Amino acid sequence: MTGRTAEHIVRNLRLIVERINCKRGVAELGKSMSMFEAESPISCQIIAFPLTKRMAKIRDVAAKLMEKTTDRQAEAYRNQIADTLFRHLERIGVPEDEQDEQVGAFFTAVELELSRLYDLTEDYGDTSAY
Repeated sequence: MTGRTAEHIVRNLRLIVERINCKRGVAELGKSMSMFEAESPISCQIIAFPLTKRMAKIRDVAAKLMEKTTDRQAEAYRNQIADTLFRHLERIGVPEDEQDEQVGAFFTAVELELSRLYDLTEDYGDTSAY
C-alpha cells in the first residue's frame, strides 16, 4: 500500500467517524430535549462527493450533448442537468456559493470530455458505439 493510499484511507475513516459522532450527538440531543431547547447546537458539516469526480455522469452528459442536433436542444439539456445538480446540492445542505462552484466545475469537466470525444470523432469517425 502506498503512502498516498494509506493517507486517503485514514482521511476517509476520520470523516466517517466524524459523521457517526455527529449522528450520535444529534440522537442524544433528541433524547434529552428538543432541538429548540438546546443551549449549544451540535454542528455537523456535510461533505458532498465532488461533482467533478463523478466521471460516469460527466461522460454520460457529454455523450448526450453530442447527440443533440441543435444548439437549442443542447442548451435545454444543459439547463435540465444544471437544475438537477443545484436541487441535489441544495437538498443535502451545500451553501449556495459552493453550489455555483461545484456546478461550474462540473460543466468545465463536461466540456473537456466533449473535447476529447470530438477528437476521437475526428481520429476514428463515428463514436456512437461509445
